[in-house]
Amino acid sequence: FDSTVPIARLAATRYRDAEPPLRFCYLQHVYRAIEPKRAQSRQFLQVGMELLGLPGAAGDAEAIELLVNLLRAVGLKDFKVAVGDVAFFNGRLSAAGIDEARRDAVLHELHTRDLVGFERALAEAKLSPDACSDLARIAKARGGREMLDGEAATSLLELDAKLATAGIADRVIYDLGLVRPLNYYTGTVIEVY
Repeated sequence: FDSTVPIARLAATRYRDAEPPLRFCYLQHVYRAIEPKRAQSRQFLQVGMELLGLPGAAGDAEAIELLVNLLRAVGLKDFKVAVGDVAFFNGRLSAAGIDEARRDAVLHELHTRDLVGFERALAEAKLSPDACSDLARIAKARGGREMLDGEAATSLLELDAKLATAGIADRVIYDLGLVRPLNYYTGTVIEVY
């Protein structure tokens, strides 16, 4: 149901001697094993790209620049790309003293944008009121580069510099609460509005 694993297999076998970075793209039908419900399909068209061997801000900037150029090419004019960093938020959770067992519940609530549930999960972790308040503030933090300066979000600041060089920083909104609940995601995540 996802193209990332087959592409990783392809890169590890047929392209194992190729010089990185490797760039792949795909357009294919994917299938999910879900119980069919109203307005839910087991099959849908997925378009994607995989960039292997270009880590950190350079790879993230290339992927975001490709996305922005693609959205412009299909005629969209009024869009923004929200950018978050799972590693940044996980670091803040660890610094606050949240163990891995509770982290999944906290990330789930944040991912679903249930801020009441998020604050409840923080309270259940028995954090200090200051730690709860700080994490809640970070979860709601959205804005431009100026918002990043006070948060020690070094990877996002480095990414912002590369996006500015590419001339697309005006298309980006930084969202420190943008996370994914799966351990699969460890770095930059994006959403398009």
